[in-house]
Amino acid sequence: MKSYRLKDSPKEARRRNGSVLSYTPPLTVLTPMPESLLTIDQVAKYLKVDKFTVYRLVTKKKLPGFKVGNQWRFKRTTIDSWLEQNSNLRTNNSNQ
Repeated sequence: MKSYRLKDSPKEARRRNGSVLSYTPPLTVLTPMPESLLTIDQVAKYLKVDKFTVYRLVTKKKLPGFKVGNQWRFKRTTIDSWLEQNSNLRTNNSNQ
């Protein structure tokens, strides 16, 4: 069986070989979706505070985040964990 280049379409395969059955499309490797990253504006909206409050917290290293180039990014799960740790509501297990 002949192998075809990636740019060969089923139509090109049929033209070359006379049969669509000989065409095998390239395998696509599915990668899991990366965790969602938030911008300063999105975090501010999520926390219901001004974006300058988010800037102040992240520059004082009170809010976990990282820079991509010159822009701040935040993992949603990290922000959720930070909220849990900094909440004044404690579960029964934490009092023991």
